[in-house]
Amino acid sequence: MKLLIMLIRLSMDAIIGRLIIIEILGLTAIMDIKNSVLSLIKNPKLYLAAAVGTIPGAITGGVIGALSGSYIAPLFGFFSGYKDHKFGIDVDLFIGGICGLIIGAILGGVLTGSFAIFKINKNKKQIQAVSQDNIFEILLPALGISIELSIGMAIGAVIGSLKLLGIGTALGALTGTLLILITAQIIKK
Repeated sequence: MKLLIMLIRLSMDAIIGRLIIIEILGLTAIMDIKNSVLSLIKNPKLYLAAAVGTIPGAITGGVIGALSGSYIAPLFGFFSGYKDHKFGIDVDLFIGGICGLIIGAILGGVLTGSFAIFKINKNKKQIQAVSQDNIFEILLPALGISIELSIGMAIGAVIGSLKLLGIGTALGALTGTLLILITAQIIKK
């Protein structure tokens, strides 16, 4: 019985010791993440890259989302009994298009903006301060990757919509974006 109590006490001490180690490692990891995020926040070139990189993606994503939403919304039929008789507007198409426009613009802008930030942050030649002389070293790569991704989204959406309107358009845009990212990495190497 005493042996069993000693084993339990020993195992409890080991468990407590391991929990303390895990907690210390967790706090260290949290501090590393916090320091990384703070260094990103204090870097003005990333704000510039995000602003420039978001615009083409938001425009392309909004158009793709509006088209997809217009075709997907009537399938659910939330507003199937409503139609504007004065202007002849189908409410399902209109609400679906507006929701798709908003969702597509947000997703497209976030996607292209985040890849623009990634590309600028990954750049080996670190620019510490943004000035009139070096602003194009930030704008052109950010705009370049954003336009590449937007073209991939648009081409994928067109190809996907040929197969299936609505869902095919959205999935095609996602596939086109992924293909652009993969081929960009292959071409680099």
